[in-house]
Amino acid sequence: INSLHPIQKKNAGGVKGFFMHLYCYLLIGVALLPQCYIIYDSFRDYKGQVVQGTYSFGNYQNAVRKLLGRSIKNTMIISIIALVVIVIMAIIVAYLVVRRSSALSHTIDTISMLPYIMPGAVIGIALIVAFNNQYISLTGTMTIMIVALAIRRMPYTSRSATATMMQIPISTEEAAISLGRIAAG
Repeated sequence: INSLHPIQKKNAGGVKGFFMHLYCYLLIGVALLPQCYIIYDSFRDYKGQVVQGTYSFGNYQNAVRKLLGRSIKNTMIISIIALVVIVIMAIIVAYLVVRRSSALSHTIDTISMLPYIMPGAVIGIALIVAFNNQYISLTGTMTIMIVALAIRRMPYTSRSATATMMQIPISTEEAAISLGRIAAG
């Protein structure tokens, strides 16, 4: 037995193996049922909201006709801008937590993790309430979508950036400062 790999592969055979495989395949099958129904339903014909008895590619033709290209472009723009914002904010939070450890930096770290435990609907409603007034009206704009996506995904990137920053020795940063590659701070 190799001490680096203490877990040994076992062949599932006999009645136990059959039921184990049956359970796994049933579990996966049940998990895939909603997606299969959506695909099936996408080929059905509708007249208004009434389902017709025929099937066609009409729903896909309607989707393409109704500005599919613009929808894809908007999705890419929102995603890329949000990604840039998330990465910049996560690097700042990670730097503060790892290199400038203080009560304030730990508070900022905790606040950056709040969207992880809050339901998305709560965050969405809070954004609508906060940004739907006469002074700042962002509801229904691309900006609010970028803000929502950045807030919702920030905790994941923040944890990753903090873990990565912990692996970079302080001597590397000191060497960069001494060589003039980054500003001393």
